[in-house]
Amino acid sequence: MEAIMDTMSRRPSTPTEPPVERLAQDMAAVVHDEVAKVRADVGGILRRGGTGALLLGAAGVCGILALGSAATTILRTADAVLPRRLAAASVTTGYLAAGAVLAWQGWMRLRAMADGGQQVMRDVGGDLTATTEQLAAATATGVREAARTRTAS
Repeated sequence: MEAIMDTMSRRPSTPTEPPVERLAQDMAAVVHDEVAKVRADVGGILRRGGTGALLLGAAGVCGILALGSAATTILRTADAVLPRRLAAASVTTGYLAAGAVLAWQGWMRLRAMADGGQQVMRDVGGDLTATTEQLAAATATGVREAARTRTAS
């Protein structure tokens, strides 16, 4: 209700302006302000997520380069102890196992992030519900005032 009253008090009333028209303009301003707040909240979340994704991508590239070097080192070490084919198979199996574990962990974290996004949307929905209730209360008050003004005229 405070947001509505604040918006209504920002603009001075003119004697020739009908109260219903002013109410409609004030309600439009409140809705515009609330939409701008939601847009800013969601935009901030997306920007932080985009930056995080970019950093993870760069880390992935560095990891691939490091794995290439490590693979060469591991394969050369295994070649010194095992026959060449067995060394290659052992190193490949190790990488596949590590990849499977990392993929599973990544999947679990993405699912957790999706749950967090749903919570943000529930919060936004609650804010919109509260704003709608405030608008309904302000509309009822404005209609009563308009009726009183017409009756008094």
